[in-house]
Amino acid sequence: MTKRQKVIAGSIAIISIIAAVGYTQLVKAMDYVLTFKKVVVDKLTLKLVTFNLYFDLENKSTLKYRIASINTSIYVNGVFISKVVNTSEQVVEPKSTSPVAVIVILKPEQITEKLEKSWASLLMFPEKINIKMVFKLRIKYGVFAFNIPYTHTMTLKDLRKNG
Repeated sequence: MTKRQKVIAGSIAIISIIAAVGYTQLVKAMDYVLTFKKVVVDKLTLKLVTFNLYFDLENKSTLKYRIASINTSIYVNGVFISKVVNTSEQVVEPKSTSPVAVIVILKPEQITEKLEKSWASLLMFPEKINIKMVFKLRIKYGVFAFNIPYTHTMTLKDLRKNG
C-alpha cells in the first residue's frame, strides 16, 4: 500500500468514526417526550384569533440542545389555512422538562375564504370545526439538526372553552 493510499484509507476511517459518533449523539437527542398542556386564547374576534399553545418537552437524553425554530401548519376541516414560523431560540437542558409555547395568529377571513363558509355558519356548530396544527420543532445539536414532528387537533368548541 502506497503512502497516498494509506492517507486516503486513514481519512476514510476518521470520517467514518466521526459520522458514527455523530449518529450516536443524534439517536441520544431523539430520546424525548412532547406533551400538550393547554391552550390559552388571547383574542377571539371576527377580525383576529390569537392563542398560545403550551407543551412540555421532556429531554430524556444527557445532551443539551436548542430549539432553533418551530414551523406550524394550520388546517381547518382538512383545508390548509396558514403557516406560522417562530424563530426565537430556546435551550433544552439535559434530563429536564422545558416548557414550549407556540403563538398562533389567524385571520377569520382567511378561514372563511378557504372553506367557502361564513363565519356565522362556523360559529353555529363549533364542535364540527376541526383545527389541526402540524408542528416541526427544528432541533440543533452542534452541527447536527433534525426535526421533531408533532400534531395537535382540537375543535373550535375546545378553543372557545379556553377563551
